[in-house]
Amino acid sequence: MPKQNGANGERMVTMREVAKAAGVSIKTVSNVVNDYEFVSQATRDKVNKAIDELGYTLNMSARNLRRGQTGIIGLAIPDLQMPYFAQLSSLVIEEAKKLGAMALFSEKYGDVVRVVNMGGYSVELCGGTHLDNTAKVGVFHIDSEFSVASGVRRIEAITGRATLECMRGNCCTINAVAEALKAKPADIVSKAMQEIQEIRELRHMVDAFRAKDAMGEAGRFLMGAKDVDGLKVLTATLNDAGADQLRKMGDFLRDKAPDVVAVLASANGEKITFLAVCGPEAVKRGIKAGDLVKSVCAICGGKGGGKPDSAMGGGSDLLKLDDALATVDDFVAEKLK
Repeated sequence: MPKQNGANGERMVTMREVAKAAGVSIKTVSNVVNDYEFVSQATRDKVNKAIDELGYTLNMSARNLRRGQTGIIGLAIPDLQMPYFAQLSSLVIEEAKKLGAMALFSEKYGDVVRVVNMGGYSVELCGGTHLDNTAKVGVFHIDSEFSVASGVRRIEAITGRATLECMRGNCCTINAVAEALKAKPADIVSKAMQEIQEIRELRHMVDAFRAKDAMGEAGRFLMGAKDVDGLKVLTATLNDAGADQLRKMGDFLRDKAPDVVAVLASANGEKITFLAVCGPEAVKRGIKAGDLVKSVCAICGGKGGGKPDSAMGGGSDLLKLDDALATVDDFVAEKLK
């Protein structure tokens, strides 16, 4: 099998060759090369002897790694992904800084530091590498990127088989979406945008229809209003109406009848929303929507407030809703005395 060559043409011994000659695992050779303290002296001697027997003068990479000088660990299996081998060096920390080695220089380091260089693309202070070759990383996929502190961000990523599984899952999702949209996978973005636009247009049409229907309903409420000393007083309850719908109906009533005093209520689940409106004539006679909505909301265990001509509030006691609306006539009559 061809061997990786150094800058001077010397033969590069691989960890696999050393492991075979010493009768140990590749991991054990790596532990010896990286000078980990937990490796026994007997194992160190066995591995070092194998390195020497493989060629003292030719074996620059592994031997120099053992001595803490620059060296390269080659691959036993050729790789077509243009691998960059892990180049390890022991340098004075100031020299490491000049090389641009990445490190937390606010931390405490010794005078001599261990530098790992991956083809110039990554130069870092590191106690040990997970890989001896960048090609072994395989496919790299960033899962997320987010803030963990002021000025500090975190990237989470997966590599190798985990990335391939992620890609396979994404492909399945894309195919499922394409089937649901009745489109080719390459066309799902444009198809989805088209569907979203159609949904928006339909929603606008529905909103316009609801607004028109609400205005018609408000007109019917106004026809059934009671006369209290010259003012048109009305109350109504709407099912599942939102605050915007109540406001639009209130604005319609106030603009349509200057002498109107109205309280509209909407029950959504266990929440009650109240809207009180008073026309200009009603406000002149001392009827204020803010005071009226406060009185009504209090009966239902809530509170509210607003301007003299329009105010909103809420409550939570649905059983008191009818009782609260029944007090509006008396409230107006009392204020007009």
